[in-house]
Amino acid sequence: MEEQKEREALKALIAGVMPGRENALVFGEGPQNPKLMLIGEAPGEQESLQGRPFVGKAGKNLDHFLELAGLAREEIYISNVVKIRPTKTGSTGRLSNQGFSARSNRPPTKEEIAFFRPWLMAEIARVNPGVIATLGNVPLQAVTDSRLTIGEAHGKLMAGG
Repeated sequence: MEEQKEREALKALIAGVMPGRENALVFGEGPQNPKLMLIGEAPGEQESLQGRPFVGKAGKNLDHFLELAGLAREEIYISNVVKIRPTKTGSTGRLSNQGFSARSNRPPTKEEIAFFRPWLMAEIARVNPGVIATLGNVPLQAVTDSRLTIGEAHGKLMAGG
């Protein structure tokens, strides 16, 4: 019930500040109290279209690595810092064959990360994972609220708050 309230509140907030984008939100998925929570940067095109995290090219890579590690996707919780696909218009400015400007992914801005960080932190508290693995600098910095880089943190277990 708490999860549904969080989702509805975020949808309402997005509708107010980014009208029309509230239906493009991509929420995390997986069990409560998992041994592992993976946090990525932001959804891509396929994630945005399907409304699920890590289902595009990165998701196929993730599924492969989970299989190698002997983990089932259903056993872990997967989410992103930013819950909406950050996009930019293609360099040509031409219309695609679907009749809209070609859009490509871009890194989330500091403002987008700051906007979604409280929602991520509430999600982490609600999910209550045993271990969090951040998949890149953006999620690492959002979770630790620092400028720490993956290179500096690689291979280190960090205590949570």
